Amino acid sequence: EAYLSNAGLAADPATDMWRGMIAVEQERWEDARRRLGAGADAAYFYPPIWQARYEAALARATLELGDYAAAEQHLYAIEAGEPDEQSRLDAAYVAARLDEARGNLDSAIEQLEALAQSGNPPMEARAIYELTRARLAAEQISREQAIDDLENLRFRWRGDSIESDTIRTLGELY
Repeated sequence: EAYLSNAGLAADPATDMWRGMIAVEQERWEDARRRLGAGADAAYFYPPIWQARYEAALARATLELGDYAAAEQHLYAIEAGEPDEQSRLDAAYVAARLDEARGNLDSAIEQLEALAQSGNPPMEARAIYELTRARLAAEQISREQAIDDLENLRFRWRGDSIESDTIRTLGELY
């Protein structure tokens, strides 16, 4: 992000778009939504793959901020474009989380199960965490099974918020 802090880039909407993408990776949701919104005009000038990634980032930020209607609109934009595999996975994750938030746990669980087998390690870890939470909420697994699943994830994945969320949830379950 330091590279994008040059005074000459301050008025460039593309800079905001990239800062917003960084904010999503750092889970700074308010900042991400603000910056991605400010960079919306610049996204049009990028190749379709990057437009889809931009929409996926906005979908995730709006989901995390509880704006489900906006998240759904960004998912539609991804479908209408030319998404790459990563954008498709990100969109599927947001769609699963939207279903969960709207109380459609069976659909969310089905989608998360597919993501947990996606072959993309970061997505698999995120999906396993969310899948365990959703199954526990739907009473499909016991507290002991959730602990076992999260303990396995704790040793499988390290280094970002998935790890800290896993440890926090384990603490709540113990």
